[in-house]
Amino acid sequence: MLKRLSDLYPHLISPHVLAAIDNWENCLFASREQEQRAADLQQAEEEALSRLALELLQTQQMEDVMQQLSEEFSVPMDYQHLIDLVGREAYLEALDKEVEVLKENSISLEQTAQLWNGMGKPVPGGGHWSESAIRSLVRSN
Repeated sequence: MLKRLSDLYPHLISPHVLAAIDNWENCLFASREQEQRAADLQQAEEEALSRLALELLQTQQMEDVMQQLSEEFSVPMDYQHLIDLVGREAYLEALDKEVEVLKENSISLEQTAQLWNGMGKPVPGGGHWSESAIRSLVRSN
């Protein structure tokens, strides 16, 4: 507003006020540039974290991936953040792999449901894990 007034009535503005307006505009522009750079950097870091999380999920359990990301990057990590990073499909694939590992170790689907509920693993679509929910997960993947 002040800049517009100074443009409309330049004969009413002293050189000091005009310099102050220019300085203020420069500071505002620099501040916006810094905010944009910070947002771009944050997005790039999140994308790199996402790629790493996807790569780690190929060979590690979810909890190990979350712990590693949390320790290496000082990022608070929970299941929802991991799902946000890797996407729903990768999360479902990781659950499917875990079911297979648990089966190989004679852990029943009911025991798996109890374990996952105790760990707070999110159920796609909400609710609590059950034997039938895990059976559906395995069939769909």
